[in-house]
Amino acid sequence: MNIADDLFNDEERKQLAYEAASAMAKRALTIDERSAHAHFLYAASLGSGERLKGLSKGGLVLGELKQHIRRAIELNPTHAQALQMMGGLCAELPWLLGGSDKDAELYLKRAIAADGRFTNAHLILARLLMRQGRLAEAREHIESVLHAEHPHYPYAWKHTFRPEAERLLNLLSK
Repeated sequence: MNIADDLFNDEERKQLAYEAASAMAKRALTIDERSAHAHFLYAASLGSGERLKGLSKGGLVLGELKQHIRRAIELNPTHAQALQMMGGLCAELPWLLGGSDKDAELYLKRAIAADGRFTNAHLILARLLMRQGRLAEAREHIESVLHAEHPHYPYAWKHTFRPEAERLLNLLSK
């Protein structure tokens, strides 16, 4: 979903891209319900589109998002993007909506083990570890982002993930 973020600057064009991606992923699911990647793409595009609309509307599709992410992981237990997305949700959501630091950490570590080039998984985990006061572990994940040789989504890494890692490293240095 970083591609829409990379290509479009205005919210309306991003929203249209997410809606188109969601429709295509839903169509892919009608062709092959056992496609882990189609379940992930549907959840990711739907979630990204809803996030643009704001939290009040985004909460309405949370159950559907989780259902498709869980199905992607069930079909492919090493689907790094689905694991990262579930870890991110668990890290961001309040407890009442299914948030859990413990689950977030497990999902994010599984995502990194499956493919450590998804640098956002390292960032989400670093922020989680920082909240818990586990600063040495957080630093390791921040360093992984800063020194990534071939990250997925190079544009997002250069313009979003790497600057965020630098910011977090500065916080740790204070």
